Amino acid sequence: MSFRDLRGREDLQRHFSQALRAKRLAHAYLFVGPEGVGKRTFAVALARALLCENPPQDTFDACDNCPACRWVDAGTHPDFRYIALPPDKHEFPIELIHEVIRLLGVKPARGRFRVVVLDDADTLNEESANAFLKTLEEPPPASVLILLGTSPDYQLPTIRSRCQVVRFAPLGPEIVADWLRREGLVKSQAEALRIAQLAQGSLKRAQLLAQPEVWTLRQKLYELLHAGAMDAVSLAQEMQRFVESAGQNSAQQRQRAHLVVGFVVELLRNALAVQAGNEPGRELAAAEVSQVRRLAERVPANQLLQALDRCLLADYHIDRRLQLALILEALADSLSTLVTAAISASVS
Repeated sequence: MSFRDLRGREDLQRHFSQALRAKRLAHAYLFVGPEGVGKRTFAVALARALLCENPPQDTFDACDNCPACRWVDAGTHPDFRYIALPPDKHEFPIELIHEVIRLLGVKPARGRFRVVVLDDADTLNEESANAFLKTLEEPPPASVLILLGTSPDYQLPTIRSRCQVVRFAPLGPEIVADWLRREGLVKSQAEALRIAQLAQGSLKRAQLLAQPEVWTLRQKLYELLHAGAMDAVSLAQEMQRFVESAGQNSAQQRQRAHLVVGFVVELLRNALAVQAGNEPGRELAAAEVSQVRRLAERVPANQLLQALDRCLLADYHIDRRLQLALILEALADSLSTLVTAAISASVS
């Protein structure tokens, strides 16, 4: 995919175009932002533009037709590598980091640059950071390293301070809705807009939200969370069943776990909004609005805020790749204790 095919990232394209013209292209970048907002796609488009053998004269982009463009797309270009965390690992093996360092140290075989994109940079540990240190301090000529992560806070200082940080904001709802329609994931404009409002600017999240099973889970969560006596066991089982339906793919399991927690956060925030005299979100269905209002009437703001804190902690632990079953069980237990106690007090 070329820059011309991307929407919502024109400012970043201009930034890199100006940096290349001014010969100020950095040797190492850290792309940060939520999952599904196009960091990997942009990184590959940047690699294509840097390695293209017949680039357009009027703009910084790739031609899509030369051998270099085709090789980048196929993953066979001698001067480009995309490396991600192995699916069976929680941290990058040090041998893989040494391979990245070796690749960056080799003179470009065909193009002007040698580009390495390292995904899942949030999982880099101290040993990996120390291995990278010399390469980042004394970068090989014509090398470009692009790290992909979710937040600078998840990177060790030795990595963060030696990279130019590039932030990717969530995509606009209109871009997400248009993408859903182009991909044939929705049946109507109304469905596309509703999903886009809930997707938080993430195409990955939008793709998951387009699955019918997600809305079944959402309905069950709303029903359990506003019930008079919340069943922690049932809540945990519903969460885990949905997460485990992703199979053995740990990245997809984490994505589903984030979505589950996001549904709870959405319910709690809407309840707080109602308590503050505001209307609940426009993306909510009529039945969900009723459930939100009922929760707001029965659970005081301090308990809702405590429950929200538990959700944010669960989200943090999911990102740190702790055991998902334990995270969801702990969250379900905390929510049950807080919400059930508040509802019981309100009716006594």
